[in-house]
Amino acid sequence: RSEDAFTGEDAAVCEQLLLDAPRELFVIDGVEFHFAREAPPEMHGAHLDGNDLEILKRQFGDRVVAAIRAALGATPSVLMRAVTSALSQSGLAHLEQACAALQLAVSGGEQQVRFELRSCASGGPWELELFVRKANFQQ
Repeated sequence: RSEDAFTGEDAAVCEQLLLDAPRELFVIDGVEFHFAREAPPEMHGAHLDGNDLEILKRQFGDRVVAAIRAALGATPSVLMRAVTSALSQSGLAHLEQACAALQLAVSGGEQQVRFELRSCASGGPWELELFVRKANFQQ
């Protein structure tokens, strides 16, 4: 996606982050947010319909966004836009492009993705960490 879209009352939350949230691991100021680990037991069976699952995913995304807002404190919406963009697959794609990384597509295997936001002091600065590990794939 070349142009990220933003949502929320202040139009400062990257929509891609909301789409990615249920698939990724987020650590916001030391607190882990991982949808698969938090999901209720009925989600792993056939007892949950699609609408209920979408509601759970949306609620999870809202909790991640609330944690990001709490970590950033009263900051301009432009910072919230930048952080929520960076903490998404869009952010990873931008980083790969900026680093002129060798473009490889791997198939199969395992993939771990972790997005972390840490407050270094009240009111900033902050550290963002984007981690991707791909393993056990074959040529």
